[in-house]
Amino acid sequence: MLNGVFSDIRRAKNGLSAEADIIVSEIQELILNYNRGRLLKGEDAKGQKITPDYSRVKYARAKNQMNQLPGIGTPDLKVTGKFYAEFYLTSQNGKFEIFSSDWKSKALSNKYGDIFGLTIEDEHIVNFEEIYPRLIEWILIQLSR
Repeated sequence: MLNGVFSDIRRAKNGLSAEADIIVSEIQELILNYNRGRLLKGEDAKGQKITPDYSRVKYARAKNQMNQLPGIGTPDLKVTGKFYAEFYLTSQNGKFEIFSSDWKSKALSNKYGDIFGLTIEDEHIVNFEEIYPRLIEWILIQLSR
């Protein structure tokens, strides 16, 4: 009986990383929405104000009328929505990264810095409210086989 328990534990341990990747793929839209929501507020992946500000006052005012959340002059990186719509997530070995396949992604990232990713607070919420409970449930299922 004890050998069976250890075998179950080894099986769960060996499959843990792959299961984490599966869970991340299942909740990828939730994760991407945290990134999008932060950008809409004019914040980067560290929760800091996106800089540099818009250089043209007329454009800054027009953007502020489109979205007042970041404040006047602070970029939210959204005009048509294509950049946001093209967000995708890659997951490997329990770690994930966010990108956008939109053609301007690289230029935006070069200009504005850390625009992809979650703040520490958002990552904490995703980990403790979404990923860990599902992993614990999966582990318990593996141990009860």
